[in-house]
Amino acid sequence: LPVAAQEADELACAVDRPEWKEYHAAFETAARATATEDSDERALAITGLAQQLLERTSNVTDVLSCNVGVVAGYYLLTRLVSPLAVESLGLAGGAEEGQAGLAYRLLQLALVFIFTLRNANRIPDGPGRAWGVTEQAIIPAIMQMRRGQDTKLREDLRQKVPIAPSFRDPEL
Repeated sequence: LPVAAQEADELACAVDRPEWKEYHAAFETAARATATEDSDERALAITGLAQQLLERTSNVTDVLSCNVGVVAGYYLLTRLVSPLAVESLGLAGGAEEGQAGLAYRLLQLALVFIFTLRNANRIPDGPGRAWGVTEQAIIPAIMQMRRGQDTKLREDLRQKVPIAPSFRDPEL
């Protein structure tokens, strides 16, 4: 097999198409950025990968040509945006509240695309290895973060003051 075809097979992704090749390049740049403390490099990687994810996921049918790559992209984006939230599985480890919430929502998006794999929420071993992602990295993290997010939501609801019906404008 030619190198491009072999890579496409390993990744289970249509990287021979220009849009997915561009996505893979943004993913690789973001993967390298996880190893750096340079905030500018990380910010550029976050922006590049987020933009690619937005473009690639705008057509859900097209996602099927690289769904493991999309799952890996959301997981990597989560790790870039809030590494502490991912490592600590949410608020318990001291991640900022907003960052933990963002990490939780990004992991939920990864989970949505795991569902597109249609194989009992499992990422196939070969493509998972090639993209550096497993469902064991995502699903337990979401479950643990959910506890923290549910607690925060309950606290927020307790602090909200209900508006009396007499305060409302009947004309609205």
